Amino acid sequence: MTILMWLRWVFLFDAIAFAATGLLDIALQTIPSGLVDASAPVVITCVLRLAVAAVNGRAFLDTHREAGQWHRRPGPRRRPWEFPSVIAGQASAVPILIVPFAIEIPSLAHNAGDIVVLVIAALLLAAALFVLGNAFLTHTEVALNRPWKVVIALLPFFGVFQFWYLTFHKPVHELPRVNVLAGLEQVGRDGGGTRMRGTVTLDNIGTATVDVFGALYTVTGHGSGGTGATLKPDVVRSALKKPWKVAWQEPGDYRGLLKVGRLIRPGGHLTPGQKLVTSFAFDAGNDAQEKLRLTVHLSLLTHTTDLGEFTRCHPDPGPRKVCYSTPLPVQSWLRLVLGDKPNARTYFTFPAHGVPYLRTTFVYGDRKEKGPSAEQAGRVDPFVRSRGATSSVEYRLSPR
Repeated sequence: MTILMWLRWVFLFDAIAFAATGLLDIALQTIPSGLVDASAPVVITCVLRLAVAAVNGRAFLDTHREAGQWHRRPGPRRRPWEFPSVIAGQASAVPILIVPFAIEIPSLAHNAGDIVVLVIAALLLAAALFVLGNAFLTHTEVALNRPWKVVIALLPFFGVFQFWYLTFHKPVHELPRVNVLAGLEQVGRDGGGTRMRGTVTLDNIGTATVDVFGALYTVTGHGSGGTGATLKPDVVRSALKKPWKVAWQEPGDYRGLLKVGRLIRPGGHLTPGQKLVTSFAFDAGNDAQEKLRLTVHLSLLTHTTDLGEFTRCHPDPGPRKVCYSTPLPVQSWLRLVLGDKPNARTYFTFPAHGVPYLRTTFVYGDRKEKGPSAEQAGRVDPFVRSRGATSSVEYRLSPR
């Protein structure tokens, strides 16, 4: 009697919670807010929760009716796990109740609201496992009819399918895919200088629209570096020491940054099949550098919803930098609560004695720490489908 009296309210709470969060996600994805990913599969995520809510509502009605007849009907009483609706509702709830832990465990920020959500999820998960364990031990499933067996099999399967689709299939098939063509050519000479023209073509060959965190080109001057001298091991290690940039280390010395410009503004985008061509001119002194390098720096994101406002941020101490930050849209109400307010922070670094480079890191907005220790690239949101790219071409200047 006690178990029946308490567990029926758990089933009611499941029904209300799943229905409320499903409807809230539909509302957030229907009303433009810039906070929630409008491309998230609403049919899979929200309708699944509404279906599980309906089954748990039926479980509450069945057990509530049984509890109301406790004193009116003689004979043995049915336990909660003897109702097909209870087994179906709790089996379907398990995949959904695991999601909060999958979001919060990798997080580095655990505030009071996060803990409350996890405690509630843990209690509901414990109740579901308790019911399913008793159903298994008492062989209740033998008495289930075919329709309920189908419901019990399909609803948890859809939950697993949703996890596979969002975690593995969608990120792999919707990565940004942009072809980059870059070229340098001489258009004239004037005494000790050469008039140059650079051309950059960006072609979105993927199936998804691509948003831009940063899209720049740089023209740098370099020495020739002798006649094909072999690189020493310490020079190779120096060239590869930074994992987020493509570094060139060669006998020729770095002479400086000649020109820099934007290809696409932060927050802009390229639609599938769109091609963007940028052309620019500049002068290079023949005595100041012996060869030129045109480099294209890209930091891209598969489009979900329009990115928020890009604001200037304070870069970390070190080489000279320009920094912009923007909030990232999340997949659902739950990730909005537990996801620690992810932000994309894009740096363009132009050291005085080194080659410029671009990189984007993802940071937790809920963390109190400031500076480099707050950056946790790649751990903010597994559904962020981003890619950085660097492409370059060189041109040897003629001294005469």
